[in-house]
Amino acid sequence: MLFTQEKVSSELLSTMNDSTPQFAETMNIQTLEWLEKVKTPENTEGLLSLVKKYSSNYIGFISGIPTISNIKRSRQFFKPNAFHGYSLSKNVATIIQSHPNSAPDLFVTDSNGVIKNSLENNLSALELCQDAKKTSKPIILFFGGSTIMGDGSMLPEYSIPSQVEKLLLYEFGVQSCCINFGVSGYSSLDSFNLLNTSIINDYKPDLILFYDGWNCYNHFSTKTLIEKSEKLFNYYGSNSSQGFYSFVHNHYLEKSYSFFWLTKYLAFLGIVNILSNLITLFRVDFVKHLLIKVISKIPSLAGPGYVFNALKDTYPIDEKSKIRISEESAQIYIAIHKDIEKVCASNQIECITCLQPLLFAGSKPPFGREFQILEDADMEGLKTFYKSLNNFFTNHSKRFNLSSVFNETDAQVYLDTGHLNAYGNFVIADSLAKTVRQILNT
Repeated sequence: MLFTQEKVSSELLSTMNDSTPQFAETMNIQTLEWLEKVKTPENTEGLLSLVKKYSSNYIGFISGIPTISNIKRSRQFFKPNAFHGYSLSKNVATIIQSHPNSAPDLFVTDSNGVIKNSLENNLSALELCQDAKKTSKPIILFFGGSTIMGDGSMLPEYSIPSQVEKLLLYEFGVQSCCINFGVSGYSSLDSFNLLNTSIINDYKPDLILFYDGWNCYNHFSTKTLIEKSEKLFNYYGSNSSQGFYSFVHNHYLEKSYSFFWLTKYLAFLGIVNILSNLITLFRVDFVKHLLIKVISKIPSLAGPGYVFNALKDTYPIDEKSKIRISEESAQIYIAIHKDIEKVCASNQIECITCLQPLLFAGSKPPFGREFQILEDADMEGLKTFYKSLNNFFTNHSKRFNLSSVFNETDAQVYLDTGHLNAYGNFVIADSLAKTVRQILNT
């Protein structure tokens, strides 16, 4: 179903208002108290007025449908960046629906392009840290991809960093300042590059937490393939400190003065734009889905899709190659996290590494759509990647494999292979709050 902006807001509201009871059986009374304090508007106009009240720039709704308008709004929120590939824009708000079978999520950034933990707080993350230092509150920085950023949380108040901050207070009496440096699509390398800007000096953290694994496999295996393909290696080059999306950014720059490529690219955009307009005109869902499928089949001339397709064409992967690449990707992950730990140790900062849970990992009984997700997904490479990380996470006091965190959860928590719904995010936040308290007390 293609939602209008107003319909999306209404869908978001109904889902948010119905979601709170799901937490009741697992949360204690104090935790429920802060959930009740989250003010959700009662109608569509209330949501839009709330966004306008707490954000200086609402750029609109972004869905997963590959239309020109969605791409343009995505570029407004995920701003192109030469080194990172992209970063978050400053002082903007948007509603993103990443998953067709879940409610959209509301994201708001502060004056430094950092995700806010609360709509009601007018201070930037940097200002919050400065105030925390004055009162000796521990400052905890969270790094990761879309799950840490807030995918599946619906509101900033439900993101994992926001919930950890509240759980530390209400369950353990620990006042803290949790900052959300999650960026959708980022791997541990991208997050490490972000950390290595001026974040340590500016925010002066006491503890840094990395929550990753899924994007790392996808990015590192792609980079490994590029290096193994002579054609792609000569084209893209190699830089061990460069993230995958930097390759994508460089591709645009490389082609920007090619008249032939630009002509093809304009034709490509023109076709997508025409089909996008047709999607908004038709009211029949079947026709809309057909047009979306057609758009998705159009060969991409740029972006991540182009790189992935180029890899398939130039470097066919058999099962043995997939295993070898997964194992090499795991070694890249380990090397990056050891470097992160060294940087933190040299700055006298506690460091926690958390391997994010995925649907195939652990022994969680599948529920609802999780059965279908397991049937559709090809996870052999991921399984090898995670298996290769076992020793790295074994017998280390500050490395945590969260693969078993949902083993006792008799409910659906996964929206796909790795993204979680609001309840899943709470279970993770509860686990991380206990871990953070343990580290802070040592």
